[in-house]
Amino acid sequence: MPYRSKMYSKLIYKTIVFCSLLILSLPSKCFGIYLDVPENKDSKVNPSNQSNETKPAIKTIKRLNDSELITCTIDKFGIKFSCDPHWTIQDIDNNIFVTISNTPSVILTFAKIDSKITFAHQISFEFLEQRNLYADGFKMEDVKFANKNAIKVKAFSKTEPDMRRSDYFLIDGSALYGILFSVYPKESWDDFKFVLKTVEDSIVFTETIPSEDRKE
Repeated sequence: MPYRSKMYSKLIYKTIVFCSLLILSLPSKCFGIYLDVPENKDSKVNPSNQSNETKPAIKTIKRLNDSELITCTIDKFGIKFSCDPHWTIQDIDNNIFVTISNTPSVILTFAKIDSKITFAHQISFEFLEQRNLYADGFKMEDVKFANKNAIKVKAFSKTEPDMRRSDYFLIDGSALYGILFSVYPKESWDDFKFVLKTVEDSIVFTETIPSEDRKE
């Protein structure tokens, strides 16, 4: 029964994350995801193609060394970021889910948001509140992220109070993107804050492409 309870908890958590993103009304198409692996690295396999049976469980990652990192690329969004080859990458309904840890659950999400917003300063408190993603009391601030003006949100999930979130919203090629970090349960945040900071600092848009010219 404890095992079944854990399985149910993981299923509920992923359902919450996925359903909250559906609120953003994202379009669904295909895009390329691949890894740039230096020649001196042993791993040359896209994490999304690794089977659950052979992939080692990730439970208590508290730091990343530069020697452990490779570069992940999302062609659809023109994004590169540092990653660990053991992380799982999934494309679900035009969202990219990067599972940094299974237990506790630590997920990075890249999402293109269907919105009329074309400038970062248009991302208001009311705009975010209407998405019903965050519990009352969430904080937002203007920041530089991925070499762009962005809005950072520090919050707890509205539907799952035990989930802590740190999200970024920015404009690239006249399109609105969300780069979302979540940790569940929230007590594990400090264990992963260095990992998240390492990934945050590595994220970059490789080129600015007008949204109408991007592959759908």
